[in-house]
Amino acid sequence: MSIMNIGLIVLVLSGLCSLALTRRDSSSWQIGVFGCVVGCSLCLLGGLWSHAGWSLTRGELQFRHDMLSLLFQLPVLVLGIVGGIHSVGYFRDQCAGRQGIYWFLYNLMLTCMIWVTLAVRPIEFLLSWEFMGLLCAFLVMFNYREKESAHLAWIYLLACHAGGLVLQLMFVFGDTHNSEMVFLIVGLVGFGLKIGFPLLHVWLTEAQPVAPAPALAVMSGSMLNLGFYGLFRHVSMSGNEFFAGMTFTILGLVGMLFGVMFALGQGNLKRLLAYSSMGNMGIVGLGVGLGFLGSSSDNIMMAVFGMSGALLHMMNHSCLKGCLFMGTGSILRSAGELRIDRLGGLLKKMPWTGRFFSYSSISLSGLPPFIGFTGVFLLYMSAFYGILNGTGVVLLLSVASVLALALASGLASAMHAKAIGGVFLGESRLPGIDQVRDTCKAMRYSLGALCILSFVLLLSSPWLAGCFGGVIEHVLCLGGYVEEGGLTVAEVLWQEVFPMLLGVVVFSVLTLVVIVVLLFVRRLLPGRKLIDRKAAWDCGFAKPTSRMQYTGTAFVQPLLDYFSAILRPIRQVVRVEGLFPTRGSCEIRTEDVGIRGFWGPLFRFVGWISSKVQRLQCGYLQLYLLIMVVSLFCLLFWGFVLEGVL
Repeated sequence: MSIMNIGLIVLVLSGLCSLALTRRDSSSWQIGVFGCVVGCSLCLLGGLWSHAGWSLTRGELQFRHDMLSLLFQLPVLVLGIVGGIHSVGYFRDQCAGRQGIYWFLYNLMLTCMIWVTLAVRPIEFLLSWEFMGLLCAFLVMFNYREKESAHLAWIYLLACHAGGLVLQLMFVFGDTHNSEMVFLIVGLVGFGLKIGFPLLHVWLTEAQPVAPAPALAVMSGSMLNLGFYGLFRHVSMSGNEFFAGMTFTILGLVGMLFGVMFALGQGNLKRLLAYSSMGNMGIVGLGVGLGFLGSSSDNIMMAVFGMSGALLHMMNHSCLKGCLFMGTGSILRSAGELRIDRLGGLLKKMPWTGRFFSYSSISLSGLPPFIGFTGVFLLYMSAFYGILNGTGVVLLLSVASVLALALASGLASAMHAKAIGGVFLGESRLPGIDQVRDTCKAMRYSLGALCILSFVLLLSSPWLAGCFGGVIEHVLCLGGYVEEGGLTVAEVLWQEVFPMLLGVVVFSVLTLVVIVVLLFVRRLLPGRKLIDRKAAWDCGFAKPTSRMQYTGTAFVQPLLDYFSAILRPIRQVVRVEGLFPTRGSCEIRTEDVGIRGFWGPLFRFVGWISSKVQRLQCGYLQLYLLIMVVSLFCLLFWGFVLEGVL
């Protein structure tokens, strides 16, 4: 029995024991977190030890582990361990009598995610895929006392089962259809529902933010990646590289821009980060698309840079977004509020949480010198190679990618500035700010561990990208060499990607060192403590208050107005009246374009059709018998007449 199998058994048994002891909270969470940490650690050790690959057959079950599996297992296992430790503080003095249920769902969710990456045959893959979605839906509904929790869990469950149904059709009819294009399109829809591609993202932004923060960190940081794993493993792009590249690039461009635009207009911190996840999955999709476009046009530099940038950004996003979602859990537990315009000034009360959250936010903006720039830099290089050597559609999409990446980075910076400034800076708007304290050590250490891990990823990113060779060859169907120079994929990674990334890392580290030194010197300045602090001139008011500072909504208002044709914000304004106004407010909401423009009208149309069909349920037995006879006649006519003609 391998080490990974032992780890999976520990996860399952600890979850079952926690469920059995759910009435005893202390015992259930201790067994749950112990099984989570030990099980994930064993799986991680087993995966790293056998990274070269293995296969296992137990009766009718078949499992396989290789470099592609390991690449998608790492975020699951690392976030699973850190999320388990964070859950200890998150549920302290909370959810009495239900912690055993949480640990049962959490540990089994991690187990199903690992099974997804190990399954070989479609039946094992679909079973683990469906169980994973079902357990995540129960986690979305875990806080069932909250408003609309059950309704949003129902949306999540519908999306999961819709994706599972499409995948079943893909596996059943994929081998019988002559057209590989149909197989590819169906696979894009089925796995795109899990990734959160445009129009398929509604469950991600509506239902997922309701889940507990530690589980949400795992779901957003690692489960979304499994959609790309399913595409890479079970959908063959061979012969359709150009179509796949064009489709992924367009979906990535739209998802990246729309995700960050709609994130700007969100007032809830979890929903803002959920839309940010949609945008970052768009960046990963863009890199995959550029890789396939390079492969279809025999541009190996474009292909390798694009795919390696996508994989590297996926790893960076998992680490940073996990830290951000856990940070929202810390804010919720300390301040009891996640509406950005109701918060403010929390950096003084929660210094460590504020620093970790701010570092992760700035890094995820995709700007140098932080880790989020490394993957984006490779995507820029891929697009530049497409501009230099591409023609036609490849050239057009490469130019669009460069412009869209620059615009998305700027909008993401504004979005994260809104989150940091509105939550942690300025004066507090909370009525009970004096009682707010930083979270317990378990929650702080979890955030700090992910920030340290992100810095380790920054230092190791050149070597990590150099190990992507086998994965890139498998995904892009590149087993040979490139005509120009005769370089293999591994040689391109080590001779071209490695030195460029190493230069970016050296520049980033030197810049960060300079920033840290300047901050340290500033704290040591002797005159800093002699400054006499007094209130500034305040236009006649006796004391400055939080009403005199910008809210997060006001900060991004110019951008929302600029993109109002797309976002179509809804304003609720209470105008000030009189010389000494006592009331005045402006609330701006942005409805999801997928719900407003596609799913809403579709469901209303289906509802209208259903109301008409409902008239058949009149209760007359004669009518039911007539319908059965007509249906039987139509089936016989089809089987004996039309089938012979066709």
